[in-house]
Amino acid sequence: MKICRVCKQTKTLDQFGVQPQNRDGRRGECRDCKKRYDLAYHKKNALHYKQYYVKRNAIYRSRHKDE
Repeated sequence: MKICRVCKQTKTLDQFGVQPQNRDGRRGECRDCKKRYDLAYHKKNALHYKQYYVKRNAIYRSRHKDE
């Protein structure tokens, strides 16, 4: 059992992501809180992600024209 540092709920270890650097080998926040954070971050920085993917896809298409 472990307490999530974000929602402060006690949860089982399988509800935490793996992070080998920590003593117990698990992240400090539960998977639900991490997912909520990641979604909010992605939404807040949507323009950056869109520009990144457009650039990356253009590079991929230029390298794979013959396929």
